[in-house]
Amino acid sequence: MKLALISALAGSAAAFAPAATRSASTSLNAFSIDTMPEAQRAQKGWVDPADASFDQPGLLKDNYYPGDIGFDPLGLKPEDPAEFDLMVTKELQNGRLAMLAAAGFLAQEAVDGKGILEHFSS
Repeated sequence: MKLALISALAGSAAAFAPAATRSASTSLNAFSIDTMPEAQRAQKGWVDPADASFDQPGLLKDNYYPGDIGFDPLGLKPEDPAEFDLMVTKELQNGRLAMLAAAGFLAQEAVDGKGILEHFSS
């Protein structure tokens, strides 16, 4: 109880302390070109426009697979390219099936006016 009272008093006293001055941060300088996610994706996947020919804008690098930005914290990505293609295809088909199921839920609710949980109870 005493600890809670002391921490509450210290917290309220800190509200009246002068603010530390430091440089202002705006949304324009919040990210550098190296930390912006889309900039990292562009640097990883696309050939530098200075190195590409003028008739091939947006040329992808040879070792880049679209959508693969190297995020694999559990190490599930297969090393074999054919197996990776199969895994990507299965994931796309799974997502498409899930979208069809969600559309079916909405269509069923539009037809009879009952939500999905109401159908389970009846």
